[in-house]
Amino acid sequence: MKAVILAAGKGERLGNVTQTTPKPMLPIFDKPVLEHNIEMCKRFGIVDIYINLHYMSQVFKDFLGDGKKWGVSILYSEESELLGTAGAVKKLSSELKEEPFFVIYGDNYFPKNYNLNKICQKHRNNQPDMSIAFFQLEDVRLSGIAVLDDRDWVSQFIEKPQRATAVSDWVNAGLYLMEPQLLASIPDGYCDFGREVIPQFLEAGKKILGVRMKSKVVAIDTPKLLKIAMSNQ
Repeated sequence: MKAVILAAGKGERLGNVTQTTPKPMLPIFDKPVLEHNIEMCKRFGIVDIYINLHYMSQVFKDFLGDGKKWGVSILYSEESELLGTAGAVKKLSSELKEEPFFVIYGDNYFPKNYNLNKICQKHRNNQPDMSIAFFQLEDVRLSGIAVLDDRDWVSQFIEKPQRATAVSDWVNAGLYLMEPQLLASIPDGYCDFGREVIPQFLEAGKKILGVRMKSKVVAIDTPKLLKIAMSNQ
């Protein structure tokens, strides 16, 4: 199984913090966030990893190299212009066409007990087009949320809702398991999973399954969230 780790963003909401270090390379405890994600992949036997790059790309290459240090193989996908979360995956279509693959947001901190096997098993048992990991969060304003039915099929997905109008507290963990045939349904050019592509999949009748995870994930998008991640190992 393969994984795409998304790492191209500039992290502008972190202000001065990312002027010298790209967001996925910021340290949580003793390691960059991205290194935690690579180690999570390796724990579950995912050794073919693609990482998209744009901002300060050489920093990633100098630190990660070809991945042998972690027992994985890393290939880089350079973007001269940002393609968005979904556009980055579309660009790798020729590498991902043979089997289901993971998409992981490289600036999200996943705790060490995060269980990718649970996602794989539920995906195999239900055979959706796409599975999305979710966890519960009180303040959903910075997240994508989903309405799940009693069998965990996603009926609605809303990116960054207002708290007063939020219809769910199940938020997107930034981790997907996708069937390769979905790649043809992602538009060329810049596009975002949360704002555009997932709602479009639902409208087109694609089967999207939610996997409810107990472990919380921290997206280090702001100084406050970075501090939370550093205090919740």
